[in-house]
This record gives sequence, C-alpha cells and structure tokens, in this order.
Amino acid sequence: MEAIELNELGFWFQLTPPEGPLETDRHRLLNVVADFKLVVGQRIIFSEANFPIIELAIQLDRWLGSVTESHTEFVYTSLESGIIGIIRVAPGVEGWHVASVFAEFADSTPFPLEEVVTAARSYITAVEEAVLAEYGFRPSEITPA
Repeated sequence: MEAIELNELGFWFQLTPPEGPLETDRHRLLNVVADFKLVVGQRIIFSEANFPIIELAIQLDRWLGSVTESHTEFVYTSLESGIIGIIRVAPGVEGWHVASVFAEFADSTPFPLEEVVTAARSYITAVEEAVLAEYGFRPSEITPA
C-alpha cells in the first residue's frame, strides 16, 4: 500500500484467492475477494479480509451515476451479510463524511464531493484492472443479482 496524505481518502485492496467458483455473474460478484481497507490518511475506517471487491465497485459505480445531481448518501450492504452501512458516505454541512458500522472511532473529516468521487473512481478502475489481469473478465460487464 502506498503512503497517503494525512486526510486523504482511499479504498485499498490486495486480491486473495477466490472464495468459490467464478462461473456465473453471482459467483464473480461475491467470490472475487481481497484484503480491503477504507482509510482516511493513516486511520483505518474499515478493514476486512476476503471482502467482495466487485460488489462494492458496482454499487459505488451506480451511486456515482447520480450523486452529483442528487447528493444522496451511499450505503454499502453486501448480499452476503445484510448488514446495512458496512460503508457509508453521507453529505454533511461542511462536506461528505465516510463511515462504517464497524469503525472503532467516528471520523469527522469532511471531504469535498469531488475528492470522494475521485477516490471511488480510482477504486473502481483498480478493481477492473486487477480482476481483468488476474481472472480475465471485466467486473463492469457483470449483471448484479
């Protein structure tokens, strides 16, 4: 993982072996996993091994399609867990806040929407490239369940 600035937002991952077959879209959505971290500067907001990185990338991509106009919050809920708010990006008075129901601390760092969008797009691109290189398919072509 590269060093990041004090209040920089980052979605970081390193691929790990799949948790099962990759034959169907649903398999690919949930079985391509990685060690994952959502960080603000040097602070980890959320970290999980064997995290379904494609599922998050697809949900973020959908949200990015409307957030600049609607300013709605992003709430990530995995098909596997059903836990609401594993990752949450919500508008506030001074900017956007990133949180997780699993966070050990409440980070109050506000981010401009442009910075959140840039971090999310960088993550989506990195997932697309890593999965294509490792497994030979494009996550953007998966039809979510």
